Amino acid sequence: ARQLWQLYEYMCRRLLLSSIHNDPAGLDEVTRLLSDLKDAWAQLDSGALPLPGGNVVPMAGFSGKR
Repeated sequence: ARQLWQLYEYMCRRLLLSSIHNDPAGLDEVTRLLSDLKDAWAQLDSGALPLPGGNVVPMAGFSGKR
């Protein structure tokens, strides 16, 4: 969670500086990072089982008992 927070902070700073300096390369970098992050979340989501109440449990941690 800490590393994810640091990534979000970095992207926010990068967007701010890109905006201040009119630097499209910064926008491209953040777009790529967000796309990679989205793909990672999608992979996690595809390997999860739904639980009552809308929560999920990763398949690796599934014991068959609820």
